[in-house]
Amino acid sequence: ACWRQGDRVFIRIRANAFAKRMVRRIAGTLVRVGLGKWEPSVVDEMLSENPNSVVAPSLPPHGLYLVGVEYGRRTEVRVQSEQEFETVVSKSAR
Repeated sequence: ACWRQGDRVFIRIRANAFAKRMVRRIAGTLVRVGLGKWEPSVVDEMLSENPNSVVAPSLPPHGLYLVGVEYGRRTEVRVQSEQEFETVVSKSAR
């Protein structure tokens, strides 16, 4: 999910595993598309089985926050993670 509050952009990413700098590259790609520097079709190319020479830009880690980690189907961890995420979002909107 991706949304804006004021001058801030929030990107929520869930996965069963993360590669090194994966979130930074996803965020960098979304920023380039959002600024109109890349066409949205570039994302399709990057996700294809045979991507061209398109390399996702890696954003600096400033402003990226790990809100929670879930293992298995532990609902209480998921609920706590959701609440922590909402707290981070509401604090940053101030």
